[in-house]
Amino acid sequence: MQKTYEYITTRRDIDTNHHVNNVIYLDFAYNALPKEISINFDKLEIYYKKQIKIGETIHCLYKQEGNSHIIAIKSQDEKTLHAILKFN
Repeated sequence: MQKTYEYITTRRDIDTNHHVNNVIYLDFAYNALPKEISINFDKLEIYYKKQIKIGETIHCLYKQEGNSHIIAIKSQDEKTLHAILKFN
C-alpha cells in the first residue's frame, strides 16, 4: 500500500463520544484517493477497528485491487489499524 494522505485530527472531527465521527472517515478516504478516481459512494464497505481521538496523526494508505479501491487508515507509526474502507 502507498501512503497518500496524512492528517492530524482536530476538535471539529470529534463527536460526543470524544473520538472521530464516523462520517469523517469518508473524508479521510476521499482525500487519500488519487485525483483521477471517481467513486460511487453507494458501493462502500467500512470496517472500523479502533477509534481515533483528537490530536492523533493518521496515515491513509491506498491500493487498487481489480475494480476495488482500498484505503487503510492507520496511526502515525502505522502499527494501529483504525479502519479499512473499500470502494467498488
